[in-house]
Amino acid sequence: MEHNLQFLNYETANQYQEMMDHNFLWPDWEPTAEFIEDGIIVPVEAFYDEDGLYRYRGGVLDTEGDFVKSSGLYKGLDGKNKFLSMVECPNVDLDDCVYIDEEVVYYGYFIYHWGHFLFESTNRLWYYLQENCKARGIRLAGVYNGKKPDGNFELFHNLLGIEQNDLILLDRPTRFKRVIVPKASCVLGGTPNFYYSEEFLAPFNKIMDSVPARPGRKVYLTRTNLQEGNTIGEEEIENNFRRNGFDIIAPENESLTTMVSILKEAEVVAGLSGSNTHNLLFSRSKSKTIILNRMQHTNYTQEMVHQARNIQAVYIDVYSTFLPVTHGNGPFLVSVNDHLFNFQVSVGMVPYHYSAYLSNDSITRFLQKWSTVYHNEPSANLYFNNIQEEFINKTYSFFVKNERGLKQKEISKKISLFLWIHKLGLKKIYEIINTDKNSLSDLNVIRYSYFFDEQWYRKKYMASTKDIEPAAHYLYHGYKDGNDPSPRFSTEGYFRLYIDILEGGINPLWHYEKHGKFEGRQIVQCSKRNLKKDG
Repeated sequence: MEHNLQFLNYETANQYQEMMDHNFLWPDWEPTAEFIEDGIIVPVEAFYDEDGLYRYRGGVLDTEGDFVKSSGLYKGLDGKNKFLSMVECPNVDLDDCVYIDEEVVYYGYFIYHWGHFLFESTNRLWYYLQENCKARGIRLAGVYNGKKPDGNFELFHNLLGIEQNDLILLDRPTRFKRVIVPKASCVLGGTPNFYYSEEFLAPFNKIMDSVPARPGRKVYLTRTNLQEGNTIGEEEIENNFRRNGFDIIAPENESLTTMVSILKEAEVVAGLSGSNTHNLLFSRSKSKTIILNRMQHTNYTQEMVHQARNIQAVYIDVYSTFLPVTHGNGPFLVSVNDHLFNFQVSVGMVPYHYSAYLSNDSITRFLQKWSTVYHNEPSANLYFNNIQEEFINKTYSFFVKNERGLKQKEISKKISLFLWIHKLGLKKIYEIINTDKNSLSDLNVIRYSYFFDEQWYRKKYMASTKDIEPAAHYLYHGYKDGNDPSPRFSTEGYFRLYIDILEGGINPLWHYEKHGKFEGRQIVQCSKRNLKKDG
């Protein structure tokens, strides 16, 4: 299995190297099951424990009412109480249970979240398939929390031959003649306690075998269509890949059959790390993928997928998130930054929308989303013990108060209250961005700068010039005449601020992109008077 780590921040690369050294194949795992006579399956309930951890109660009890440990949902191999774990059952009146005179296979907890479903709701299906239970008239029985399978969740089961009547999801304690509890074949946990067994792949292999492959394609799995999306800035990344010949696929808008047919023989699959890229469980061995990281912390689940399928992956840090976030809640702030730029140039792609600059709008949207997500969130202090609750509440209150008027000038001025965050964010972003552009040509520095607008420049300065491209014209000639690369950057303004650049005869935009922004130098936009006069 091959990985490419050269487009990661230093800290992330170290984390990924440590993660890759971990063998995710479950050591000493055996395909076993427990047989519980007169077993009781207890519906799941969610709660916050005394430590503020969000957990579940539910699973299987034996005939005496004792919890069957193998029916739990664990985060790691130690069996302890952890976030999102299920290691106990609620109190149950053993004499007030529904009785079904039937032998069933314990399905586990159906989770209505695609990423968790793929790993934690499918990890007992190996037994049902291996033992040919459907042909023997043995059904599955499990628990759920609010929503039952529909859409692609239902189709996943159907492709395995599990029809609606083959799966019983219970909403009250139910005693069965016998409950077979297969050993979970996959476990997610705290770093690095993630493991899978070969049996875990059985349902995915069966589905892949049942779906014909489409010819190899370059695919970008987008999150921009999600109704409750928590990623800011992906639109430009998506458009970047589209213009580089990638088909844009929104998994939630495609049937599972279509997704599997695309993924199993795709030439290369790209996407932001998360549930979308977990779908690579349906990929063939040695397939290629481009994983775009939304946050600094590594996604062990994704790496487990790569090991399980022997996937050749390149990881790229595209995050600009400057406040702590969690994998599940976000929000995430991403952009076509220097890491993605350097990768795309190295493989012959065009880094459209490249910029190391974050707009006030994107930062404002991130802060607004962040404060909303963590306002009154019980687990916030567990994750962010260095972030004062008062700060979260003040940020939330600010955006609630000014939500309708954020675009008005007088309201926009209030954003200056958060200028220190902006500066902190940009400083952090500059630290994590790969500043080494020595491998790039001077022309590419201009060509892909956020502050260069080719169409605008051509129209404004090159009406009678046809034998040179706009970027080259500005790089070698235009700046000497005082031409601006776009309305966002004033050549003369930069010269006025920095006499050393003027006296050195250095192209101001080239200097800013190569050195100036990392030295803390400022830019000047074109004046509206000049734009009107010249427009």
